[in-house]
Amino acid sequence: MSAAKSVFGVLVFLCIALLWGGVSSAGEAAAGRFFLVGDGKLHIRNEKEGRTARIALLNADGTLNEASRKDADRIFGIKNAEGPTRVSLRLLFLLDYFSDKAAPGAQIGLLSGYRSPAYNEGLKKSGGNVAKTSLHMDAMAVDFFIEGVDGKSLWEMIRQENCC
Repeated sequence: MSAAKSVFGVLVFLCIALLWGGVSSAGEAAAGRFFLVGDGKLHIRNEKEGRTARIALLNADGTLNEASRKDADRIFGIKNAEGPTRVSLRLLFLLDYFSDKAAPGAQIGLLSGYRSPAYNEGLKKSGGNVAKTSLHMDAMAVDFFIEGVDGKSLWEMIRQENCC
């Protein structure tokens, strides 16, 4: 199975989740859902560049780990991690939650993260099927797979969560 074929449904889900919200902490009941969070740790490999990162989203006291967030920005393809564009925290926490649920500790293969407007336009001009206003340009979408997890199974697991 090709990784690209296995991620379409997952990408669509994550984009919808980011736009419509409605996610909660993992331990909360269905009522009052807001934000899904896993263990706060991600192992991501940028498949295009071959770089990997182990990201700890939270410090021991529960505050955001800014250094790891910058690592996430870089692995997603944001060249200036100090700039105004940052990977959506909601996206990172959703990846964390669902990767923990599907395959704890498994590496996430990042096929497409952040796309600059110029890069997105180049893809479109070369015949790529990309949206003119792609959420990738806002660092709010990701094409990914999780090692050892069937894409359809992952999609079904996410749908069953009824979180978004």
